[in-house]
Amino acid sequence: MVENAGAETPQQIMFRQKLAMLSDLRSALRTKELVEKLPELLNDYQTKMMEQAQHRVENANFIAPLGSDCTAVKDKLASLTPPEEKEIPSSEIEPGTPSVGKIPKMKKTTVQDKEAWLSRQRTEDKDLVALIARQGSVAFVIEADKAAVEIARERLQNARVVLALKTAQLYFLAGAT
Repeated sequence: MVENAGAETPQQIMFRQKLAMLSDLRSALRTKELVEKLPELLNDYQTKMMEQAQHRVENANFIAPLGSDCTAVKDKLASLTPPEEKEIPSSEIEPGTPSVGKIPKMKKTTVQDKEAWLSRQRTEDKDLVALIARQGSVAFVIEADKAAVEIARERLQNARVVLALKTAQLYFLAGAT
């Protein structure tokens, strides 16, 4: 028995290995830094969500479903009134039709004429062009806000997962069940 006095038992070897693993784990994962950073990540997530909500409230009239007009653009289009009559192009006037002086021939505008006129207004009416541009920029800001919120949420979630993993590793190394 005197020969085994300097030798380690299997429990001592396992304990020393677990202690080394715990030391490596502690230095590699920096738990304390992550725990201290957790409130900062949570605050960042909440801030991003508040910014997104604020942008949505401030620009509610300029938010529209994809491929549609926002409320402000719809209101502007509704306020525009297409002409009730339009001049008949000379190519459509039948030859031999008497014309009184130089007064051009007029005809009622059709639904297609009104739709074409409204489509032209999207490029010709400066106020409408500005509203459409604002709708596009608001959509871009809203999408950027969504991305920022998602990134902040992922960072927070990843920190929580890492902490849960560290907790499980510590329980394993401690021999807890």
